[in-house]
Amino acid sequence: DHFFQSMLALIPKMYPGRKLERLPDDHPINHCYFHMGAAPFFQGKDHGAHGLYLDGRLAMILTPGDLHCAWSQYGDAWFGAGSFERSVKMAVNIVVFALTQQGKLRPDAPAQA
Repeated sequence: DHFFQSMLALIPKMYPGRKLERLPDDHPINHCYFHMGAAPFFQGKDHGAHGLYLDGRLAMILTPGDLHCAWSQYGDAWFGAGSFERSVKMAVNIVVFALTQQGKLRPDAPAQA
């Protein structure tokens, strides 16, 4: 929870005028490849997944439940059976969503048809 709270305080300094928004459980990032229901949560306080939008694109996702720790080889040992698989499925969703969401990836990229 300390990392999550630290990031909540840091984001306005990095992106003045912007704020992290709670992503609803039905957000496409939770369903774009694997149907997760909601971002997996492993420990701490479940504040839900949050995102930062820049020019209409989800540019950052912050999950307070140690998703990155569950990616390790110890995920199941630390957080219970299936934790590693759930965390990797969410990682796949994050990458698929990032590569397929509408909008420009770069400011100098031509507009999408």
